[in-house]
Amino acid sequence: MKIGFVYENGFASNNGSNHLLCATIEKMLERGHSVDLIEAVSVRDNADYPPQLEKPNFKCHTVELKPTQKTNFIGRYLYGLSFVRGATKLAKDLDVDLFFVQSVPTVSFTIRRLKRLGKPIVYNIHDVFPGSAFELGIVKNKFLDKILKRIQRIGFKLADRVVVVSDDMRDVLIREKTDPNKIFIVNTWYDSDSIRYIAPEDNTFVKEFDIDTSKLIIQYAGNVGQVFGLDEFVELVNALKDNKHVEFHIVGQGVKIEELKRRTQGSNIKFYGWQPQERMSEVYSYCDMEIIPLHHGVIGNNVPSKMALAMAVGKPVMNIVEKSGYYQLFKDNHIGYSFSQDEILDAVPIINEISKDKSCLKDYQKDVIEFTNRVYSKEKNNSRLLDMLEQLQKGWNYKR
Repeated sequence: MKIGFVYENGFASNNGSNHLLCATIEKMLERGHSVDLIEAVSVRDNADYPPQLEKPNFKCHTVELKPTQKTNFIGRYLYGLSFVRGATKLAKDLDVDLFFVQSVPTVSFTIRRLKRLGKPIVYNIHDVFPGSAFELGIVKNKFLDKILKRIQRIGFKLADRVVVVSDDMRDVLIREKTDPNKIFIVNTWYDSDSIRYIAPEDNTFVKEFDIDTSKLIIQYAGNVGQVFGLDEFVELVNALKDNKHVEFHIVGQGVKIEELKRRTQGSNIKFYGWQPQERMSEVYSYCDMEIIPLHHGVIGNNVPSKMALAMAVGKPVMNIVEKSGYYQLFKDNHIGYSFSQDEILDAVPIINEISKDKSCLKDYQKDVIEFTNRVYSKEKNNSRLLDMLEQLQKGWNYKR
């Protein structure tokens, strides 16, 4: 099968989904399929594509664009429309059997243009747009929010399969009038080939930054951006500032990072900046718990991929999230903690108690690893995805 893989964000820039999409393409190539990647390039933080994709059955086509600020919503949307024009122009000349399109705000325009080529289209969603953009303040106007949701429904309607990462996300799409029969769930997963547990004594990140692993280290690794639940996280950090046995670590950057630093001055929090993907195992291994604070309204429109990465090395996850299927998942399976935004102070006595004796977290480790291997493994979820693509292509009535 010949696959056209359309990825606006592209591998050249730092992105939390890069490792997942790279592994997906690797699986496609391993199964003998060919992949033509079409990606946007505006800044080159990295090579145009990861070196492991350098195979005879892989080609990369770039759409060169001028960079724009991520906080500039109109600028980002116009950037996306420029990619639509460039990508679909390239796609017309490709000999492919199927298009695999990654979710971005302007994806409905891409799908509409690709539909004219008569090939099946798989719409892969990691983040539903506009989702909670109005609640987050990214979209200021409620009328505009309604228009953007109507545009997104075009993509849901025209795509032949819509891949989502959770039951919560499936429910959101059904509320947006998507045909349930075309929705296919592939759980957020981790790449078992790129992450492994590294003991503190062997961890170069621990040594480089002289991290005191005798303390209870609660880490957030990722983008401190619009979906980050800043207010609740600040409240929790400041409530624990007198407990010197607890440290919060932020490994990442984002538009809210300076505000976070300002509002947590004097508390037990340290900042380590964005780290290369190659250090992922070191970063997730050294902490005791991963914390994921989400802004209200995010879950269902997004599932944090860092959750599976932390759990892959045996770390329980502490979530700040509204009550949902995701919230209940951690309570029902003994793999972490969930607190809604108005329950956040309930976490304080639990953290204080754990800090007295961290060994209690070992009770979680076995269940966390077993659950992660059973539900979130790369092999299981990528195989399900590829099986679906092959079945769709085999049953497609191509017009010659």
